Amino acid sequence: MKLGDAISTVATPIAGALGMDCVDEQGQLKPESFCAKRKAKVNDYSDAVWDFLWPSSKNKQQTENKI
Repeated sequence: MKLGDAISTVATPIAGALGMDCVDEQGQLKPESFCAKRKAKVNDYSDAVWDFLWPSSKNKQQTENKI
């Protein structure tokens, strides 16, 4: 599970209870809302951190070849 998905699991029901515009009648994030865009950015950030800390073997081989 990505970081944005985990945060969304907790924050979406809270946003719905507060009557925020980013949640539809079924309690799901609206794709065009700022909440969904923030979730996507957090997911992208967590992917970048993961790739930095644990590079794939392909990236590791490319790095070793440059040294």
